[in-house]
Amino acid sequence: MLHITGSNSARAKTSNHTAILRLICQHGPVKRADLKDMLDLTLPTITTSVNAMIRAGLVRETAPDETGAPGRKAHALTIDPAYGHFLGIEMRDTGRTACITDFRGRMLYAAADTKLCTDYDRALRSAASLYRKLLKQSGLDAASVKGVGLAVPGLVDSAKGVLTMHPRDNWLDKSICADFRSLTAFRGPVRTMNNTASRAIAAQLFRQDLLHDADLFAYLLIADGIACPLVVNAPVMSESVIGNGEVGHMVMHENGALCSCGNRGCLEAYAGDRAILSVCTEAMQSGKAPGLKAVLGKKDAPSMEEILLAQEKGDPFVTGEVQQALTTLGIAIANIANLSNMDTLLIEGKLFDRAENQKLLTGTISKHLYSMVHSKTTFRFLKADPLSGALGGAAVAILNAIERYTG
Repeated sequence: MLHITGSNSARAKTSNHTAILRLICQHGPVKRADLKDMLDLTLPTITTSVNAMIRAGLVRETAPDETGAPGRKAHALTIDPAYGHFLGIEMRDTGRTACITDFRGRMLYAAADTKLCTDYDRALRSAASLYRKLLKQSGLDAASVKGVGLAVPGLVDSAKGVLTMHPRDNWLDKSICADFRSLTAFRGPVRTMNNTASRAIAAQLFRQDLLHDADLFAYLLIADGIACPLVVNAPVMSESVIGNGEVGHMVMHENGALCSCGNRGCLEAYAGDRAILSVCTEAMQSGKAPGLKAVLGKKDAPSMEEILLAQEKGDPFVTGEVQQALTTLGIAIANIANLSNMDTLLIEGKLFDRAENQKLLTGTISKHLYSMVHSKTTFRFLKADPLSGALGGAAVAILNAIERYTG
């Protein structure tokens, strides 16, 4: 329900616009009467706002509904993809990806730079190069891009456009939005957000089919690190992401393995891709993982895909390491679920390209859930996609356009 009331009519009007447009984005095609019920607003208020959005080109009406009672058929409302283009970039040390989408979040063009780059300035130049490459590839000019979203690991102050901290590479207090504008001369809106939170925003805007009207969901990303932001799934929340989601740095074993953050015993040091690769590589080099060595041939270091192949072929060391990582991860997720009582957990990670690993994880989670109070969480595995971060960046840019719309 919408709760913005009182004497500040301009603020209430803007909030109504944002909530209506966000609901159309999340649930469209949707009828005006349904918007009225979802937001507890009057039909004239809904109609006035929607008509302005149609005139502005943000929303369009679909064909009349030919089902239901006789009489005048209601038009459903949907986001108009022709409103404009949005560009998303995920900027990580292990690679940069970028894409252009329409207003509905459909990916139209994509590009990537897979080179390792731990220096912030070089990584930003790589991101700017992908921006220019996509404009050239698409034939678009910068003026037709309605916004850019930058998805980056670590702690991010979205309001200030600052990457506060990326501890692994010592990227501290970087004015990433201003730096991107300086490199590209892009004059439109630029917004940044944590890369896992960006993925959650993309799910919230464009994949409500995964959420089934969940009031509270979380997005777990297992990659080089581990993050799991909670998201309030409501159209009236201007800041729907709760906290930083840095669960990779919850301590699982006191005085345990050294983590990249400088602490010991963090979840990330046991269950992240980087940790698994490091342990398995060391084992292979010392002769403890012959199955992995056979998979690699003359290569010195495995990828996660090769780790999974060695697991499939039965390498005992790799299998044991993966199982231990999943057990530790499952305990951590159960703790998160016990604390939050979330409705849905979306899980993305290369580890889960194997159904066996999905089963082990969910089994461990179930074993450690506090069933007396917790019984409703749905766990959904998403196919690991190298472009999901870039799409998340585009979703952040789209969300920014929705929230900036004033009618």
